[in-house]
Amino acid sequence: TPSGNWDTLKITYTTADNGNALGIFETSNATCWWAITIGINMQCQVTHNYTSPPGVTAPTLAESSFVVTNYKASTGPKPTPVSNIYPAFSPAVPQVAKATPGGTSLANPRPIPVFFQDTQNQAYLADFVSKFSVPAYWNVMSQYGVGSPQIGSPVVLPMTAPTAIKEGDIASWLTTQLQTSPSTFGVVDANSYFVLYYPSGTTIQDSTGATASCAKFLGYHNFVHVSSTLNVPFAVIPDCQRGLETITTATSHELLEGSADPYQTNYKTISGDISWAAAYHDSELNDMCEDSFLNSWSVPASLGYRIATVWSNLAAGQFHNPCLPVNNLREINAYFQSVPVLPDTVSISNINNSSGVAKGVKIPVGTSRTIDVQLFSDQAMTGVWRVGAHQAGLATGATPTLNFSWDKASGQNGDVLYLTITPTVALPDGAVFEVESFYGGSRRNWVGAVSN
Repeated sequence: TPSGNWDTLKITYTTADNGNALGIFETSNATCWWAITIGINMQCQVTHNYTSPPGVTAPTLAESSFVVTNYKASTGPKPTPVSNIYPAFSPAVPQVAKATPGGTSLANPRPIPVFFQDTQNQAYLADFVSKFSVPAYWNVMSQYGVGSPQIGSPVVLPMTAPTAIKEGDIASWLTTQLQTSPSTFGVVDANSYFVLYYPSGTTIQDSTGATASCAKFLGYHNFVHVSSTLNVPFAVIPDCQRGLETITTATSHELLEGSADPYQTNYKTISGDISWAAAYHDSELNDMCEDSFLNSWSVPASLGYRIATVWSNLAAGQFHNPCLPVNNLREINAYFQSVPVLPDTVSISNINNSSGVAKGVKIPVGTSRTIDVQLFSDQAMTGVWRVGAHQAGLATGATPTLNFSWDKASGQNGDVLYLTITPTVALPDGAVFEVESFYGGSRRNWVGAVSN
C-alpha cells in the first residue's frame, strides 16, 4: 500500500441484510487486508448489490473502497493512568438473580437434538450437541445450580416440518408427541431438554400470525406440561440461512439459558434493577452478553464450534470480564468499563415488556443533569478507550427522547468523565440508556435509566 508493505490476512466475506422499511435488500461482497502486527484493515474493496420492490428506487452505490495512504506508529509517551490501582473503582455490578424464590435449574441437562426429515445439516448439528459438555461453560453454570450435561441421542422424526407454524402450536404439538409417543424421543424426564431444529423452509409465527423466526428471534426456549408431575423444557432453532455458526451460537444461547431458567421462574432478572431487561429485551444469562460485540461469542479449541458467551456473576463481582469463555480473538486481555454513577431509584414501565424499579437519574422536564462516569480496568492498558452513550430499548424506527453530551470522549483507569443527559420530552414511562466503551475491536456496555 502507499503506507508501506504489510503482512496481512486477506479476508473475503459477504454480508446480507433482511431489508429495511422500504423493502430494499442489500448484499455486499468485501475483500479486506488486515495488518496482523497493528490490527487494522489497510485496504478494503466492496461491491454492493440491491433489490427493491416495484416503485421503490434502490441506492446506486455500486462499489466502495479505501486504502491507508500513511501510517506512523506513535513514538511519544503513553498516557499515564490516573490510578495504578486496578480496578480504580469498585461499583455495584449486575448480578443475574432468581425471578422467584422457588425457581429451579436443571440438575444435569440432557440436550436432545430433534430433526425433521427436511432439517438441513443434521450431522453437523448432532455433532455440535454431542460435544456440548465443554468445561468452559459448565464451570460457569455451576454458579446457577446447573451440573454437567448428559448428552442425549439425536431424534429424527418421520415427518417433514410444516411450512408455517405458530409458537403456541409448537408447544401444543410437542406436548401431544411427548404424551402419546414418548419412546420416539428417548428418555423423557426432569433433565430432558429438546432442541427442535426447523428447516429453512419453515416460518415460525407469533400469536398474531406475523413472521417471528429470523425477524424477531434466532431461537427461543420454553417448556411444556407433559403431566402433573413433569414439565419439560425445549428450544426452537430456525434455519435463517445465515450460516451454521449462527445456528450453533443460537443453540448454545438457548441451551444455557434454558438450563438455568427452564420454567421461566429462575435466573432471568437483575437484582433490583429492571433497566437491563428493558435495554436488552431480557436479562437472562446470555442476553447479558449478547450486545457486547466481540464479547458475545467464542470458539473454544476444545469444542471447535462457535458458541455464545454466558454471564458469570462471580467474574462480574470480581471486576473481570463476565462473559465467558473469553473470546480467543480478542485484541486485549484487559477488561475495561465506563460505569455511570446512578444516584436515584426510578420507575420504568413497559419498555420491551419490562416494568419496575431501576437504578437511574431523575431529570425534571425541561432540564438537564450531569452525572459522573467512572472508568476502570482490571489491569494496565496501553492508551485510552473511547466512550459513547445512546438511548436503548427503543422500538424499531422510534425517535430517541434523550440527548447526551460528554466533557471528554475518552479516558482510562481512574478517570471520571462527565455525561450530561437531556430529555427532549416528558417521560411518563421512563427511558433507558447505554454507556459504551470502545478499545480496538472490543466493546463494553453499561445500562442506566432516566425518569422525570
